Amino acid sequence: MSQLTPHQVHQWRILSEFESRGTVSQRALARKLGIALGLTNQLVRELAGRRLISCSRSGGSRAGVEYRLTGAGRRYQAHVSRARMHSLVEAYAEPRERIRQRLHALAASWKRGAHEQRVVFYDDGSGISEVGWMWLHGTGLRLVGIVGESAGFICDIPVQPCDRLRGLELAGEPFDRLVVMSFGPMGPIRARLRRLAVPRGVPFWL
Repeated sequence: MSQLTPHQVHQWRILSEFESRGTVSQRALARKLGIALGLTNQLVRELAGRRLISCSRSGGSRAGVEYRLTGAGRRYQAHVSRARMHSLVEAYAEPRERIRQRLHALAASWKRGAHEQRVVFYDDGSGISEVGWMWLHGTGLRLVGIVGESAGFICDIPVQPCDRLRGLELAGEPFDRLVVMSFGPMGPIRARLRRLAVPRGVPFWL
């Protein structure tokens, strides 16, 4: 199973829900998974028809249906989990290489004999900054700090709020280039950086 269909992913998520908590209404399940109730009903019937789950009434007449994974269901879930992990690893390889190439290109663009290459990461919350931090080593780029919309830490470095970014300084510390760690739409980020007085040509896009 090299490429999972959305249908298979939905089935895998339903099996995972049934494994963690057996008694659940299909309406609650549909709401949790973000899919239509009719599709949820169809998926559950398919799983039951393939004998991947067993169904039984639990408690009194007002109680819900209890779903349990069969032996075949557990084997199928493990199989799909491995395929899903494999596809995620494959999808991760391309952007990781793109980030590596772009950071090395930025380092190579600096003039020889210039001062230390100071950069700030603009974090979009997608986790790309962590990959970028790993590829910084050996480039000659020095990470001054990370700025973003969501508070937290990336590789033990605090993500500072955007209002601490002003022009070519982050919290009073100067930098040379702002590396935008995002593969998302550029327009909203460009507008935000203009409001923060970041000069044109300073942002570096992946």
